[in-house]
Amino acid sequence: MVPRTHWGKIATIIYAIVGIPVYILYFMNMGKVFANFFKWIYRKIHACTFRKQNIDYSTMEEDEDFQKDQIMVPSTACIWVLLVYLFTGTIMFAEWEGWNYLDSIYFCVTSLCKIGLGDFIPGTNFHGEQEEMNKVKLIINFVYLLVGMGIVAMNY
Repeated sequence: MVPRTHWGKIATIIYAIVGIPVYILYFMNMGKVFANFFKWIYRKIHACTFRKQNIDYSTMEEDEDFQKDQIMVPSTACIWVLLVYLFTGTIMFAEWEGWNYLDSIYFCVTSLCKIGLGDFIPGTNFHGEQEEMNKVKLIINFVYLLVGMGIVAMNY
């Protein structure tokens, strides 16, 4: 689908001028939000496992106390979150759209990385289902893609 009229081309240019900066702002902010949220969860989990080790903090020096608060989230943990999210979307799109798993993972990766070639479009294979259920699935797909772009941004 391409714009064919002059007004369609003008609207596309205006959309690109406004839409791309808004997308970049969204991408940066959601990446920060998800990174901070994931760090918070990771610190809570780390604190629970750290307490179980029965470490005596009273014998720690000041430098060690500072290191206790500095907990780094391993990059592998972020990658695992992304992979689990991708595989969840793969199963969701394969079941709802009737795509095979390769097509589903292809759609998820190209959509979440903002490549989006347009060769797979969710919502075109909802044959014989109720209209309300189709709308719910499309909303879930939309939310999946928005959250997923934030998760991709979290990994950078």
